[in-house]
Amino acid sequence: MNTDIQFDSFSLYHESQSLVRKHLLVQIIVFICIIVGWWGFIQQILFQIPFGTNPASDIEVIIIWIVSGWILPAIIIATRLEIEVTPSELRFQYKPFHVSAHIIPRSSILHVQKEVYRPFARFFGWGIRYRDGVVAYTVSGDEGVYIVHQTTMGAEKKILLGSQRAAELEQVLSKSEKIVHCLI
Repeated sequence: MNTDIQFDSFSLYHESQSLVRKHLLVQIIVFICIIVGWWGFIQQILFQIPFGTNPASDIEVIIIWIVSGWILPAIIIATRLEIEVTPSELRFQYKPFHVSAHIIPRSSILHVQKEVYRPFARFFGWGIRYRDGVVAYTVSGDEGVYIVHQTTMGAEKKILLGSQRAAELEQVLSKSEKIVHCLI
């Protein structure tokens, strides 16, 4: 069963945030990684000129090239937070780190609130972060929606979903929560 988020006509809200599109610094870092990885590979492996004053072995250069020239840029380029709200559930996936979407039934949501936060003060930056019992999933910015929901085991779980349209996401979650409770 594929649980990747695929937006459909039943979506009340959907948002896809890309790490690379939001940060010039990330774009520069990816570009530098690619250039240095390829430069070292071409110089030492293809032209047989040692790369740097204390060159690594050819195997190490190839490993560095694969990681910095291919794997790291691919991961950074693929990183995105996708959020979807349907009448019955909230789904989110932080690709490529979540293999499948996290699904929260609408009926288990106890509290929804738009929140302005300081990403570097509270969560030490963007990404998937955990602090003070809250798991934050953020890509950029300083706004999100704080959600408290009840797990199937009865425990309360707190998450913060970063959003470029936090007020709209909060409104949709609040409205659809009432719709779901009326339908049951």
